[in-house]
Amino acid sequence: MSSRLEALQPVIRHLPEVILPKRHVTFKEKLLWTTLICVIFFFLSEVSIFLPVGTATQQLELFGNLRTILASSQGSIVELGIGPIVTGGIVMQLLVGAGLINLDLSNHKDRALFQGTQKLLVILLTFFEASMLAMAQYRANPATNTIGFLIVMGQLSAGAILILFMDEVVSKWGFGSGVSLFIAAGVSQRIIWEAISPIQSEF
Repeated sequence: MSSRLEALQPVIRHLPEVILPKRHVTFKEKLLWTTLICVIFFFLSEVSIFLPVGTATQQLELFGNLRTILASSQGSIVELGIGPIVTGGIVMQLLVGAGLINLDLSNHKDRALFQGTQKLLVILLTFFEASMLAMAQYRANPATNTIGFLIVMGQLSAGAILILFMDEVVSKWGFGSGVSLFIAAGVSQRIIWEAISPIQSEF
């Protein structure tokens, strides 16, 4: 087990997490949780970011068609989508695969440490990506408009962290993974919107 990652254990232990079910989760319960999370995701994708004085949405589109596979909704609190989760997962897998982190994922303790470290990395990436997006997309300059920057960054971070825990709920209490669910939901929503919208746009 990696001694460097062991140093993160005190932090990892205090990270909130969705508890594992201690009994068999029935099909109806899984369906209920999966549907509920999907509805919450659609609701959050319609919640617009509050823009304080000194901030404004630029016409710059940073994600383009990647929004569909990132489950991202422009101008909403879940604009970061599953980006931090996917990025954190890829980084951790590369580090373990390259032998830079000595973890045996078949070992229960090592796997728990891996998952805890990955969650911590995802949270850190969330704040980083939120700060970058706040400056690039919403003109929130921390040097001249600190409060506006913190408000926008806070909303983006909160949305991404909600998605992180919604992913955990689906993984432990629902069907499959939340990441797959959010991608499928985003694609379905886009297809339906394109089909019924009188104004056609590029997919």
